[in-house]
Amino acid sequence: MRRRVTEEEEALLAKALADVKPLKQRRKQAPRTTGPKQPSPPSRSRASGEERASPEKAPPPKQRVHSPARPSVLAAGDPRLDAKARRGKVEIERTLDLHGLTQDAAYGCLLRFIDAAHKDDCRCVLVVTGKGATIDALSRLADPAPRGILRGRFLEWIEGPTMRERVSRVAKAAPRHGGAGAFYVFLKRRRQTATRRPS
Repeated sequence: MRRRVTEEEEALLAKALADVKPLKQRRKQAPRTTGPKQPSPPSRSRASGEERASPEKAPPPKQRVHSPARPSVLAAGDPRLDAKARRGKVEIERTLDLHGLTQDAAYGCLLRFIDAAHKDDCRCVLVVTGKGATIDALSRLADPAPRGILRGRFLEWIEGPTMRERVSRVAKAAPRHGGAGAFYVFLKRRRQTATRRPS
């Protein structure tokens, strides 16, 4: 038989349960209903009635304006000077002979020669390079340049910016002045900003 709870035991149980708070019952959540998906909000461009089009083509690049190329010394200047020099109507004021020089030495001599002649307001000078000839091999820069090498290098050197600024025209010399192995070099007038010193 079950024992009957005494009054003293009931009093102790009531005292123990006096501080116990009842648990809150959780609210039952309504089941989610699966319906048609809501359309996503339109993008800014579409909302404003604009459609994203293909990227605009970049404007064509501006064409660079190229300055006209400077003509070769053989085609520049006044061609009538050639005939005058060949007929002796233009004075050849100075002559430079590059025979027997190395290419390095010849370039240095030519550079100093043109610079000095230009400073002295020379109008026409003669540069002798030697006639061309068939060679088996090119010599080294330290060796005397074979015939024909200096002639070709002279035309390269004279077109360089340092000498080209002082030269107006170059022409092959007449046979009596060296023919194919020599050149008339016509110099530009020197632009003086100060009075020339008396000699």
